[in-house]
Amino acid sequence: MDKSLIDILWVLVCSGLVFLMQAGFLCLEAGSTRSKNTINVVIKNIADAGLSILCFGCLALA
Repeated sequence: MDKSLIDILWVLVCSGLVFLMQAGFLCLEAGSTRSKNTINVVIKNIADAGLSILCFGCLALA
């Protein structure tokens, strides 16, 4: 493979792993809060993931 293709693949794999870490943080935070506040934690984590994807996409296309 071309070196630049390997670099792109590595960045995509790493960004996918970081994105999957969001689910782990969601479970950790939801488990450490009261059950009535769980939806707030879920919304915060979804917004964080969405903003991260948006920023990563804008920086990757620039």
